[in-house]
Amino acid sequence: MGSCGLQHREWAELPKFTKIVVWVDPAVTSTDQSEFQGICAGAMGVDNKKYILYSWEGILDPEKAIEKAIEKAIELGAGSVGIETDQGGDTWRTVYDAACNAIKQRTGQRHFPIFKSDKAGAGYGPKGQRNQKMMADYDRGNVIHAIGTHLSLERFVTPFPGQAAGSCRC
Repeated sequence: MGSCGLQHREWAELPKFTKIVVWVDPAVTSTDQSEFQGICAGAMGVDNKKYILYSWEGILDPEKAIEKAIEKAIELGAGSVGIETDQGGDTWRTVYDAACNAIKQRTGQRHFPIFKSDKAGAGYGPKGQRNQKMMADYDRGNVIHAIGTHLSLERFVTPFPGQAAGSCRC
């Protein structure tokens, strides 16, 4: 286990998965002043542990970011792509459909993951409460990062309680 309670595994060491999903935290613009968009692919292993398979953060045209998420979902065999709809609401379904059409035109892809949407934290409590649950899962060794894009995610992880900022060297 690395510092900060983070565990890493090579792809060859990962178990079979019972479920794979991709979620997008989108931004509605793509200017230099825009918020970053985030894409994260996660899986539930047959060992009942959670695996972070892919993470990306950056500024892209919103439709291009959704295309990126869909393509990653197809690559990983994910059953769904979820989009956080706090900003943009129902518009994201239209953007998802347009992204699928663009991929279909470019690649001939015919089958796409199921569209899902939710508000940030819907039914799971405020951000602090959600972070506590997540940290407990990390502390128990129930969340494992697949080596590959893990540094993209871990670069933005805030230190766990009791650690000074910048002390997390994963």
